[in-house]
Amino acid sequence: MGGEFVADLFTRAGYSHVAPVLEQFRPDAEFPGLPFPNPEEPGVLDAGIARADEFGASLLLANDPDADRLGAAARRADGTWRVLRGDEIGWLLGSVALAEAREDDVVATTIVSSSMLEKMARARVWTTPPR
Repeated sequence: MGGEFVADLFTRAGYSHVAPVLEQFRPDAEFPGLPFPNPEEPGVLDAGIARADEFGASLLLANDPDADRLGAAARRADGTWRVLRGDEIGWLLGSVALAEAREDDVVATTIVSSSMLEKMARARVWTTPPR
């Protein structure tokens, strides 16, 4: 379910060099090979990082079976991997959303959002002309 959804998104976005971890692609309530089905838990991205190494990738994105959680890791210049925390992923996505927002757009956070997102929104300098 989540794997098919994300694969479809990559295809629609024009990405053709995608290398899924086939053993983890299909939903399975037993979550084989995983200590816990949350991409932020230690060890969960290990198979993805191994696949990314095989493929020569510099970025790893991993979702849970229903695609409501996202894990990410980026290859450093020395070849090691830097696993991003959920807050860091939110900051990156928020920075893109804020960069594309216009002055009259509404920006909101929730109680589960990082407090950094509110600070980023408040610090945003509006440079786009009003509509």
